[in-house]
Amino acid sequence: MIDLGFLGDSVHLIPSLWELKRHYPDAPLHVLTTAIGAEVLRMAPCVDRAWVFPLGPKSPPWWRHWDIIRALRREKFDLAINSAERIARFF
Repeated sequence: MIDLGFLGDSVHLIPSLWELKRHYPDAPLHVLTTAIGAEVLRMAPCVDRAWVFPLGPKSPPWWRHWDIIRALRREKFDLAINSAERIARFF
């Protein structure tokens, strides 16, 4: 799941993440999110891993985070969903 919103977006995403986990209980559920989003999502037991992608007014350009991008690619995810709106349509 890709959730590059901030606190409110992450909170609103949690019910959708629970539904994903309910339908696919054996699938690991990772979320790429902001630092504040990761703090919230790490408290949700349905999330197996919250990846932090630094975003904000002073954050470096995305290409300065190749380490995160490479680590994500090494995971070889089967599916990426980029918003709660799209996950609602998924079910």
